[in-house]
Amino acid sequence: MSKPFILGIDPSGSFKEGKGTTGFALLGPGCAIVEHEIVEAKNYKSQINYWIGVIKYIEIVIEYVHSLNKELVLSVEDYVLYTASAKAQINSEMETSKLIGAITLMAHQRGVPMYIRSA
Repeated sequence: MSKPFILGIDPSGSFKEGKGTTGFALLGPGCAIVEHEIVEAKNYKSQINYWIGVIKYIEIVIEYVHSLNKELVLSVEDYVLYTASAKAQINSEMETSKLIGAITLMAHQRGVPMYIRSA
């Protein structure tokens, strides 16, 4: 079996709690960076539209890699609430965790393997 492409994702679901940026790096089978991109919340009018923008970018990459008859694996950075920042997160909607959930669902529906790595 040939090595898959890897789409590394550093998600930030933040829209209401500061405009976040989700970063992407597409690695080819030899681990060379093929492309990198960012999707910024400030370019969207609502939280859901921002998250849809993130999902649409991932779907574009899925279609591109599949058009090459190659496999794709998603590697998503997890969101962790550290003790030192716990007080600052009081009343937080945990937007990034929700975005990770949306990415997980989309990956499952598309049959794309996904791994969540430590933050």
